[in-house]
Amino acid sequence: MEALYLHLSLRLIKHRLKIIKIKVSFVHQFSFLVFLRFYG
Repeated sequence: MEALYLHLSLRLIKHRLKIIKIKVSFVHQFSFLVFLRFYG
């Protein structure tokens, strides 16, 4: 039972990390576009 719980929590953590990475990359691209618009 504990092993199953550990497995599920690990999957949840990986999923959250993936979402965080997507958000960070999106913010990075957006800020880069803003930077180009003002300083390009």
